[in-house]
Amino acid sequence: MAEKGNTGPLRAWHVIVAMLLITSIAAGFVDLEPTVDGFLAERTILYYRPEGAYIVELFSGLQMSIGGEAARIPGYGVAAACTGDGFTAAVVVMAEPYLAVYTGGSSAETAYIGGSFSGLSCSSESAIAASIRGDGTGVLVIYDHRAGSFKMFFLRGLEEELSRHYNPSQNYTRNHPSWGNAVPVAPGLIAIVGDEGVELIRLTAASGKLSILGVYSQSGRTIAYGSLDTKGLIVDLQGGRAVTLDFGHTVRVIAATAGSEGEITFILEHVGSGIDVGVLGEAGDSSYNLTSLRRLSLTKPYSLRGAWPGEGMVWFAASLVGDLGGYRSLAMGIEGFGTGIVGDGERHIARLLPSPSESEASVRTTSIMAEKLSPGVEFLKPTVLKSSTIEPIDLKSRSFRDTRGYSVENVITALASLAPWAALAIASLNNLPPGCPREDYVRGQPGRISHE
Repeated sequence: MAEKGNTGPLRAWHVIVAMLLITSIAAGFVDLEPTVDGFLAERTILYYRPEGAYIVELFSGLQMSIGGEAARIPGYGVAAACTGDGFTAAVVVMAEPYLAVYTGGSSAETAYIGGSFSGLSCSSESAIAASIRGDGTGVLVIYDHRAGSFKMFFLRGLEEELSRHYNPSQNYTRNHPSWGNAVPVAPGLIAIVGDEGVELIRLTAASGKLSILGVYSQSGRTIAYGSLDTKGLIVDLQGGRAVTLDFGHTVRVIAATAGSEGEITFILEHVGSGIDVGVLGEAGDSSYNLTSLRRLSLTKPYSLRGAWPGEGMVWFAASLVGDLGGYRSLAMGIEGFGTGIVGDGERHIARLLPSPSESEASVRTTSIMAEKLSPGVEFLKPTVLKSSTIEPIDLKSRSFRDTRGYSVENVITALASLAPWAALAIASLNNLPPGCPREDYVRGQPGRISHE
């Protein structure tokens, strides 16, 4: 019997230790989480963009920021907000709606809209606000950042249809701005603003109540989203396709954005029971498949304040409940793929977990009619006022960006993925081919081995 030290051929426990070491190292590098941009503040966040623009709601008025400058506009309630490149915009209400735009400095411009506010959209260059007057006239107020001026259009010829949606006493509790050059005017009516003027598109379903909450328009692609009866709805206007998401309970799509390779990332609200972040992928038969659905889980109870599409990400804002002495509000932009923990560098804020509703999902292509309308469009010069601003307050806020993280979830996930290989390696060591020696420690004699 030959004597050896503690060295020799691999044993099962060697494999286990090696796998644990490899897993622990790999877990810090494996990107299990989606890319996330976020903003935390002690005020109610209405809108945020990682370029440094934000809008928050105060007890009386709002605070708008662009770049390194910020200002407060007192006295207004806020119905919706969004930002572009070099400006922030909000539909503010004091008896009637106005479009307020801040570009820096000590003042903001406010254009009178009037009527019943119905939609707001921002792009890199402009902001578009839509409203319906009491006589059924549709109104579009457009701020062109390149020209630094406002335009107003009256939409004629649809008075009977639009007057049904006039509601001057509407209480705005959610912020659902669109992104791009398109904006909802009524539940099934979309206005697209281009260099040639204003184009209206009416969306109708063969059966069911259709409601469009927002529009994403970028690089020649326009996606409308909302609900059809109790189902979530996404309409790809360029592709001529519409998709419903049915879960057996009331859901609606509150934000959607087009990604690369035809993907659509969206936020789905399960009314009364939480929100999911999902991804639709194009199938070969001109339809869509649900390729990912993740439940958003925050570390504290929250009240959803709004959602909106961005360039490559979907965003949501929430007020945290019971966060005494700390941050009270959160805005976060997130991609649809991935499972893991999202943090601000100090504590965990949110998790994307497998959705409990994924097994219930029924995704179907449906028929939606898109009709181009030719209304009378009248150009007017809007009334624009200089709104006084006051010094901004300290929000005790911070922005954060997270693309990956080292966490217990990462380690567990990596272990789960490596477990089959570890089991195979151990089984191979315990079942060596005939003629191969097997070495074991001699009991009670450390450093001694026996050959069988």
